[in-house]
Amino acid sequence: MPRQRPKKGERRIDAAIDHFTPMGYATADVRAVVKKLLQVVYGGNDGWPFLEEDSYRVVQEALFEKQEQEDHQQQPHPHPQII
Repeated sequence: MPRQRPKKGERRIDAAIDHFTPMGYATADVRAVVKKLLQVVYGGNDGWPFLEEDSYRVVQEALFEKQEQEDHQQQPHPHPQII
């Protein structure tokens, strides 16, 4: 029995993952960012052309923001000096 072709959206997420994993991004992070952008910003799978535009520029910016938020949360907060 021949293997079924993946759904169109699944192939697109695989291409996005293939684009970002060589840059050091985790597959889970790429999936989460793409999913959030598609659902929240673009209202569903019809938003893929906007994500793919300019070599996933929108996804790259969202990944940068996610990384900055994580870095900010991990920074130790200095204790205020008591005078």
